[in-house]
Amino acid sequence: MRRQTYTIGVDIYSEGESFATSTITSIQAAAKATGCVTIDVLVDNASAATALSNIQTFIQEKVSGVILANVIPSADPGIISALAAAKIPLVGTFIPAGGGTPFIDENDFASGRSGGVALAENFVKLHPGKLPYLIVGGFPEAGGASVARMNGIETGVKAIIKKLPSSHILLVDTMAVPATAYTATADVLGRIPKGSQILFSGINDEIRTPCTKR
Repeated sequence: MRRQTYTIGVDIYSEGESFATSTITSIQAAAKATGCVTIDVLVDNASAATALSNIQTFIQEKVSGVILANVIPSADPGIISALAAAKIPLVGTFIPAGGGTPFIDENDFASGRSGGVALAENFVKLHPGKLPYLIVGGFPEAGGASVARMNGIETGVKAIIKKLPSSHILLVDTMAVPATAYTATADVLGRIPKGSQILFSGINDEIRTPCTKR
């Protein structure tokens, strides 16, 4: 008997950002392990119009299902409607798509907290007794999952550095645009006193080691 095979379309927000690429690698590894699933990846670069275009491509290709790993909520209603009309099942990750779409993801607050704890523990070893500034790059427009991750990072750092003043916690809205992230971070850095120790973290980024503003 011929084995049934499946093609799953994945729409993801970036082709170069480390969190996105590691996610695709994991999905492809899981698909390979089944022996019957092929993954088709299309990148929307955080563009609602491109995400919708990608979904139309998946529909034309008659994929067996779609994993939605985008970060633009405004695209979701059109995506859900188009796939429902084509009778192609959809599952969301990273941010809930709404409309009753199944959502599979980790606990964002807990993940952020564990990262914040690790970052703060490393800082305390390097600079015992110091109070750093914490810069967290995030994308609150993406919704609750993104905000939970950012809040988790802050909570994790404060769990270790208990006297960290609220004025030392600075949030940067990257808007998922590298140029915006750079400009906003530069603006925040300009408000931090020279010689201060600084912790960096972000919702989809590897934890960074502490640095000192010179």
